[in-house]
Amino acid sequence: MSASSVDTKVKLLREQQLSILKNVIEICKKYHLTYFLDGGTLAGAILHNGFGAYDDDIDISMPRKDFERFISICQNELLQDNYLDYYTTNPNYYLTFAKVKNRTVNYPEKDRESQDYSHVFIDIFPLDEIKKKKRV
Repeated sequence: MSASSVDTKVKLLREQQLSILKNVIEICKKYHLTYFLDGGTLAGAILHNGFGAYDDDIDISMPRKDFERFISICQNELLQDNYLDYYTTNPNYYLTFAKVKNRTVNYPEKDRESQDYSHVFIDIFPLDEIKKKKRV
């Protein structure tokens, strides 16, 4: 496969990931949910004003209460071809965070369990509050 065809495929995947992210952001704005860019996505935004060359997905985080609310409402708010992949929607889901996927685009990364190709996705991580221990 030539470098230009790889670049084209990566560009198309990133465009689809951004489309999913825009859909998630619209839902967050509508319901006043807090979200943050996270991980390599945050690093790419700061260092490269976009995707980092090393990053292959989009990561966002939400405080736990907003994450749980997003999980409960997103299925009725996601665009037609987007869907939630999480233990509440998929009995075989084994991760501790959710993914919003687009069923029309396959992603080149193999699933670790089934070795099947996945749909293009973004990751959504819950952030749990940790209370500081009071010093005596």
